[in-house]
Amino acid sequence: MLRVDYHEALDSVRRDLIQLGALTNDALHHSIRSFREGDTATAGRIVADDQMDAVRRKIETACVELLWRQQPLAGELREVTAIHEIAIDLGIIAGHVNEIAKQAIRIASVDLCPDTHEAHKVADLTEAMLRDAMGAFERRDIGLAQSVYARASVVEECYTPAIESIQGQMQADPGAVGCGVALLFVLSALQRVSERAENIAWHAEEMI
Repeated sequence: MLRVDYHEALDSVRRDLIQLGALTNDALHHSIRSFREGDTATAGRIVADDQMDAVRRKIETACVELLWRQQPLAGELREVTAIHEIAIDLGIIAGHVNEIAKQAIRIASVDLCPDTHEAHKVADLTEAMLRDAMGAFERRDIGLAQSVYARASVVEECYTPAIESIQGQMQADPGAVGCGVALLFVLSALQRVSERAENIAWHAEEMI
């Protein structure tokens, strides 16, 4: 593979990762909106959509080919490695997004639900972390990557009270158990997304 071809291929896989990040951010945003608003149609489309998985597989294959066909220089190696690892993280996030969408459908089917104010805080923080982690990669912004780490502790500070609030409401009113359990699954998925957003920010910083 000629160097010019190699750089064109690297540019292409970089664009694919940015596309995958945009798709994942969009899916997370709409899954969160679905559970807030009871939008089962949107949630169903998220569960059925396999576009993110197809783009991720394309990126992983391209990264392996870039490493195999020509030994990258130090900076190139860091970037190819970061792209590959971030694609894996985004694939895992997509699974958690699907879980949020599935639970949104479940939540919409019940009449009595615990207060979700604390859960919404976690959702907002998590969505911003993922958006900024991918922004750090795209814009090669170390400061933005580091700001993602700083917000991880804030997510944890909101996560525990949210869990305790929902559990308390479930204990007080057994009729809220069905929805409450679904909300606990949503919160667990959001926490895991925030952890993967941290990973993405770390890979972006290492690449830079």
